Amino acid sequence: MSIPISWRPPVIIWYRYGSELGPVQGVGYINELLARLTDRPVEDHTQTNQTLDSNSETFPLGRGIYVDFSHDNLMTAVASAMGLFRDKNFISGRVLDPTRRDDSRDWFISRIVPFSGRMVVERIDCGSPSSSQGISRRTISSWAERRMKNEDRAVFVRVLMNDAVQKLDFCEGVDEDGLCPLSSFVKSQSYAKENGQGDWERCFQ
Repeated sequence: MSIPISWRPPVIIWYRYGSELGPVQGVGYINELLARLTDRPVEDHTQTNQTLDSNSETFPLGRGIYVDFSHDNLMTAVASAMGLFRDKNFISGRVLDPTRRDDSRDWFISRIVPFSGRMVVERIDCGSPSSSQGISRRTISSWAERRMKNEDRAVFVRVLMNDAVQKLDFCEGVDEDGLCPLSSFVKSQSYAKENGQGDWERCFQ
């Protein structure tokens, strides 16, 4: 297969791992997500609208459900900023060959953001096992034990991408059901909490 000299890869690839300024485009969304998960004001100094985020009418907290709509390029940046689908190729700095498919890769854009792709982030309060229908007895018992030891660990975060539960390997204390303690999940998002660790400023250099 020949690639014309004028060929350019789809814009969407510039929002993923391997792009120096890609993941930082999702930092603002992650910081808004953390605010919703913790019921605390948004702390972000990148691309969020601080006027809207500081107003309880335009950015309410304490709600049971939130729905956001966006484009595939932002969803790609959000997944990268959060730490999902870490591809060993991108982490090592190796660029994929556009002329040959690498079946060992972890990043499949067709699976991450297909048409009508969706990411669901659940905050699960395990204080009431009766409300956790469909969850195994083993997991409920684990929740009860954690609640007795540490109240904070009774609140979990689970991420689903297109209905597939994500492993959240970057989150300390995550179990085999993809449940990560809320405090650990917040801690794992240091890249967003630190406003891209200098990458945002590089956008203007």
